[in-house]
Amino acid sequence: MTKTFMIAAVTVALATIGSACAPKKQQAHAAGGGAAADGTGQKAMPLHPLTLSVEGTKAGDGSIELVVKVTVNGKLPADPVLQVTLPPGALLAAGQAAETLAGAAAGSVIERRYTVTGAAGTIHVAVDAVGPSSGAHADADFPRAAPVAGAPSTAAVPITPVVVHGVTIDSAVPVKGK
Repeated sequence: MTKTFMIAAVTVALATIGSACAPKKQQAHAAGGGAAADGTGQKAMPLHPLTLSVEGTKAGDGSIELVVKVTVNGKLPADPVLQVTLPPGALLAAGQAAETLAGAAAGSVIERRYTVTGAAGTIHVAVDAVGPSSGAHADADFPRAAPVAGAPSTAAVPITPVVVHGVTIDSAVPVKGK
């Protein structure tokens, strides 16, 4: 019996971008730095150059207070742009719907607060840093969507490590054959 695996597309895509852009909690996850396991003493590259965290609470008057945190984990090809998209009928009472986060550097965490009134749907938050030949993206929704019942698992399983463009891949998502 043969097992087929699908390697996460984002890992392969980042591996092919190269060093111009460092290789997502509904929030995008980032691997920590530290010395490389190969003994070179070089710092390990983070998994994603941008991560985004969106948390919110509903106030007694029905408004929603959002706290958005953008973490820059690596070098970006351009200043990131933060965009908040509201559902129909909702209003942004505090905060800017779109903002360029000028000067965001690796290691920085930028926090923005928003107040939304009349939201009867999903609030979408995205951050993009797009240069002429590469880019980074992270996004999240509030409230988070509930998991779909019966949806296939996307849990990664260990595989024999392989190196693709200098990135070691040691897990993959199984794909069931027909």
